[in-house]
Amino acid sequence: RVDGKKDFIELPKSPIYNMAEFRGVLYVVAGDGLYKVINSVSGYSYSLIGTVDLTLNVTIAANNAGQVCFNSSYTNKAYVLDTNTDLLTQITDTAFYGSPRVDYLDGYGVFVRPNSQQFYISNLNDFTTFDALDFASDEADPDNLVTFIVDHRELILFGERTTTVWFNSGDANFPLSRRDGAEMEAGCAAALSVAKLDNTVFFLGRNVYVQGLVYKLNQYTPQIVSNRGIEHMINSFSRIH
Repeated sequence: RVDGKKDFIELPKSPIYNMAEFRGVLYVVAGDGLYKVINSVSGYSYSLIGTVDLTLNVTIAANNAGQVCFNSSYTNKAYVLDTNTDLLTQITDTAFYGSPRVDYLDGYGVFVRPNSQQFYISNLNDFTTFDALDFASDEADPDNLVTFIVDHRELILFGERTTTVWFNSGDANFPLSRRDGAEMEAGCAAALSVAKLDNTVFFLGRNVYVQGLVYKLNQYTPQIVSNRGIEHMINSFSRIH
């Protein structure tokens, strides 16, 4: 419970791993279930859509076809809900390799292949299908990619020591291209720390000298917004992830 807030519905499973609103419906991953929560004139009600094996580190993205994708880096699995039919399916395409998160850019689902420099995309407006050739490597630095986020129609790829920005160039072979002049010499120290706030992106980062710095992106410049006390506390943790 949070001060100043009140419960509006109780689901039969817990814990809640993530939730997102799409077209007036709240979708919730709770325990091993995916639930749909609706607010009507008679109040809030829920229904179980199906069982999922997602647990921790769940991220959610939707596309223009009415699909909602639920991804877990912990189980390395993802599920897609067709909100037009309430059909829930697990992604089983052989060109799906898991990802630290899922996001959406101009019709494509975006993913990062774990422990690599590669990121890849789904087919246009279909989270369930993939072309094995629809990938690219972020080679600004030999570090592996940690995570990513889509912000203002740009794909921000966070490596261990560097960060780059990609955009939809419309190239026939692969639609995303790296934006020249947007390379940043700061990487991400914790994949789950990346978040959008105040019309920009914040993340827990590192550079070649130190880690545990809280950054805010000012266009293509990472600015440190943490102080020495916060940084000391972060670096006192047994691990940062």
